[in-house]
Amino acid sequence: MPDISVQFHASPSELFDFVHEISHSFELFIVAMRYSPFEALEIDNTQLARVFQEEASFRRLALTLAKPTMPVSGGLDFADKNPDHLRIEIGRLTENGLEQSWLTARTEDLQALSLWKRIANRLRKRTRSGVMAVNRETGVSVPMRSFRYSPGAKALEVDGVAMLPPQGANGPRLTLGDA
Repeated sequence: MPDISVQFHASPSELFDFVHEISHSFELFIVAMRYSPFEALEIDNTQLARVFQEEASFRRLALTLAKPTMPVSGGLDFADKNPDHLRIEIGRLTENGLEQSWLTARTEDLQALSLWKRIANRLRKRTRSGVMAVNRETGVSVPMRSFRYSPGAKALEVDGVAMLPPQGANGPRLTLGDA
């Protein structure tokens, strides 16, 4: 099954602008999700800003071409009922640093796949590739050429904000642009 996966760091405002633009341009349906306890809310583009507010606990967005099948009991139930969605994990700016975001999709629907590829390419055009990951204990570094970052994330890093890997603050230290 074809899939798309783009791991990246972007400032909260850049991520909001990107999602707002694509959801509006392509007339996509939006579902915002939070966990513990799980909640999935269908929202429209005018409600998107509240998902990105600092105090918001939403961690994932799902974008669909058609009205999503709801209600759902969890993320897997959503994926089962809406198999052709585009998922965006929201990387938050926390006291520990900027979390990594992730745009991903897996579908056999050719119309959805074509659009999700176009959206992934838009994201790639707004970001640069190359991140250096350094093991915090051994100091060994590894280039992560497929990881991406936005200008806003780089500006945050220059200002002293740590870039967090998917493992969080206990994972490798990341440096943008050094791969």
